[in-house]
Amino acid sequence: MTAQDNLSGRQFDPDDIDMTAVLRHLHGMEVPAHIEQTGGNTATLFAGDKVPHPYEPGEMVRPIAAGPGSYDDVGGRHVGYVGEFNYGRNQDFGDTDDGEWPQTNDPQHIARGIFQHVMRANDRRG
Repeated sequence: MTAQDNLSGRQFDPDDIDMTAVLRHLHGMEVPAHIEQTGGNTATLFAGDKVPHPYEPGEMVRPIAAGPGSYDDVGGRHVGYVGEFNYGRNQDFGDTDDGEWPQTNDPQHIARGIFQHVMRANDRRG
């Protein structure tokens, strides 16, 4: 059985994660976030208030990363895959052992998990 995206009507495979819908949920929770192409056809969602990059003076980055995904030309969406998709601390900050693999394609569930990581990142900053 496939899930249907309410905006586009596109059918998603049960293993597909609509990263664009996750992004919309994060914005609804007032979490700053964006999706960018991070090499090849790889899409990564970055979330949280931008902070100084630990190794690149003057560069600002979001502390939480989620992915991988790719751009779906047919649906015009960024799509992740349940077996590969994870989120946690942006690897630019070194220690990334706090990652979670949600094992669901529910965008609201995934957005809530990312939100919790953003709150922990905010707590680390004080």
